Amino acid sequence: MSGFTDSKNRTWVVVVNVGTMAAVKRDTGLNLAEAIKPSSDVIETISSDPSAFFDVLTTILRRQLEEKSVSIDEFAEGLDDEDVAIDAMKSLIEGIIDFFPKDRSQPLKKAFNRLWSATEKKATAQSQAAMRRLDELDVETMSDEILSQTTISGNSTSSTSGSLSSSPQASSESNRGASLSGSSSG
Repeated sequence: MSGFTDSKNRTWVVVVNVGTMAAVKRDTGLNLAEAIKPSSDVIETISSDPSAFFDVLTTILRRQLEEKSVSIDEFAEGLDDEDVAIDAMKSLIEGIIDFFPKDRSQPLKKAFNRLWSATEKKATAQSQAAMRRLDELDVETMSDEILSQTTISGNSTSSTSGSLSSSPQASSESNRGASLSGSSSG
């Protein structure tokens, strides 16, 4: 039995048994009994297709959803955090693997645990690398450059419009335009 807590602090227990397997096959077309076969793509489908993952998970949790009076939409709102969705995914896959007898599921469970661990390490390393790159950014210099570009643009615009209105040429052009418009109306 595997479980996870959603972002609404509700705890869910993923129990895969013959009844939930039958419901998943009926509702989604995925045959979880095939998951342990080497040629099966059931686990890959569940882990790579968010719709398949959600449909399988909600089918398995249907009774708990009803008992807790949680709608499918409300449940989906509880999976609004990537870490929660990852925990739910891990619980679902562990639940599927745990259904099978140990002699058949042990190699798959061992491979899954190694893969999951490697994936978590890689994700952590990528996150740490991204944080280092962010720390290395010289934000003050970048903001100074942006502000100086904005100030230059702002000053040139205001100084240009200010110099046009105060220049003798602009005044005479303005007066000429006024006299032309006055002469055409009379």
